[in-house]
Amino acid sequence: MLTIEQAQPSQAADIARLIMEAMNHDCCLYFAGETHGLMGFHQLMTHLVGRTDSQYSYLNTLVALDAAGKVIGICTSYDGAELRRLRTAFVQSCLEWFGRDFSDMDDETAAGELYVDSLAVDAHHRAKALPRHCLRPLFCVPAD
Repeated sequence: MLTIEQAQPSQAADIARLIMEAMNHDCCLYFAGETHGLMGFHQLMTHLVGRTDSQYSYLNTLVALDAAGKVIGICTSYDGAELRRLRTAFVQSCLEWFGRDFSDMDDETAAGELYVDSLAVDAHHRAKALPRHCLRPLFCVPAD
């Protein structure tokens, strides 16, 4: 049994892990720097998922849960017009936590777009069409 629900703050660590998989670990290391590594970046992302003003916020995330209630997939999305406001938390946190300034990043979306920032499925569930199920509530895609 699979359930798709609005994410909750208590799921932040699991959501952060899956967002990092969607980003790929080389990208995560780029943001954290070698000194802080993947563990440091996971702590930062868990913090950002738990916030309400971050592009990675649980408020912007749908979770796929297995029968035991374990997070096995995520879809994080938001209105492209909100990117710069939502990105502020990431930029400020990277500066505070890692001493790295990413305020000059190019915009990856714009007004008028629904931006799917992160779509990830736990490795043990990838062959089960879960990404399609994660997107269905977002786009109201009819079931097959």
